[in-house]
Amino acid sequence: MPWHWYFSSALPRSMMGTLFLLPGGLIYTERMRPFFFPVLAFICLYSFLPHKELRFIIYALPIFNCVVAMELARLYLNRNKERGDGKSMMDKLRSPKFFFRAAVTMIVLNVSATFGFTRVASKNYPGGDALILLHEMERQNVTSGLRPFVHIDVPAAQQGISRFLEMSSPWRYSKREEEHDMNVYTHLITDKHQVQNFTAVITIYGMDIRSALMAPRRMSSLQQIRMRVFKRDDINKASVSPPEEEEADDKPKGEDDDE
Repeated sequence: MPWHWYFSSALPRSMMGTLFLLPGGLIYTERMRPFFFPVLAFICLYSFLPHKELRFIIYALPIFNCVVAMELARLYLNRNKERGDGKSMMDKLRSPKFFFRAAVTMIVLNVSATFGFTRVASKNYPGGDALILLHEMERQNVTSGLRPFVHIDVPAAQQGISRFLEMSSPWRYSKREEEHDMNVYTHLITDKHQVQNFTAVITIYGMDIRSALMAPRRMSSLQQIRMRVFKRDDINKASVSPPEEEEADDKPKGEDDDE
């Protein structure tokens, strides 16, 4: 990612409209500067790292929000002051009351957008859904002796899969990224359409967040394939004997004859 990604993408998406209050808070509230600029330097240092994620700088957001809160408090205290005679359109647009109302409007929009993002996100973790369904699908086969070895690729790991969803032995998991032989795995969780020697057994649907926010009432019709679970062909075709048949095979010969 480019060096400016935190400033051009991560922070604007995190703070949304309240980001416009940040300059005013720094200009008019000097006591916040000793707290703000070290945090800003922290983000600048992290910008040199090629791998960037919002979680790396999430600790900076409380300080940013404090600066925004100080600016909002200043606008609230000065909301009844007027500039000029207060009658012309220009004076009204420059009045503290106008800026205060605009700030409150941005906060309301932020809250509304947060609820919208939360609703979309609750239906948009295809990686996690895929792993849960895989566990349910193979429960009987694991009981019958299958030892699953699951590969989780980067898109799947970024979309809902975490260590909290993993099962204990005999389940095994790998997030190895470099090129290697995929046939060592029994299952793959990936966003690819097809994988050689593997067959898709689970398809997970999700939605594009931009499309969902533009048309929230049509969320169900905006879903598209986001993740697939593949099972290795030789395992998919193999028949695993159920426990009762295995127990029957373990009986000593001649036992049935005695009966």
